[in-house]
Amino acid sequence: MRRSLFSLLVILLVVCSATDRVRAEEPARVMVLPVKAKNLEVEASLPAFTAQLREYFANRPEVVLLSEDQLEALLGTATGNRRQLIRVAGEKLNCGAALLITLERFRERLGDEYSASEPASLAFEYRLVATGDDKLLCFGQFDETQQPVTENVLDIGKAIKRGFKWITVAELTREGLRRKFESCAPLTAKAE
Repeated sequence: MRRSLFSLLVILLVVCSATDRVRAEEPARVMVLPVKAKNLEVEASLPAFTAQLREYFANRPEVVLLSEDQLEALLGTATGNRRQLIRVAGEKLNCGAALLITLERFRERLGDEYSASEPASLAFEYRLVATGDDKLLCFGQFDETQQPVTENVLDIGKAIKRGFKWITVAELTREGLRRKFESCAPLTAKAE
């Protein structure tokens, strides 16, 4: 019993010290690479999702959003695997981290805010990696299709916050970015 308690204490100390190191290593600047589509169905939605990212990171000079053209111009003739290219781009932009996002689903609701035949639906995953060594700093996944309260009573809090209305995919995206990024300090929107 004492041995397992001691082992648990040692594990807690290691986890706490590792958490402190992650905080100390937070990058000063973050580059957001162009969003990738998981499938052809969401390819056309990339500009709308990217616009929501720009809105989320607005007034954040430490976050650099790159378009496909900007990334190509930045890399020039550089070659290598993804990790090497991220390192090159990070050095050129003086960014310590790169945000990689894959959009899996982005569907607008059909109908209006009080009667929708199809609800808004969004799914994306993200990874924040250190540009120098590709170390994973944060990651997460968001996947939600809005449901009526009658189908999921446990989500009553969301329904109340949304005013018992069917929201748009843009509103769902703003909510999803905020909810997912708030647990990753370099991505958290600064309070105004």
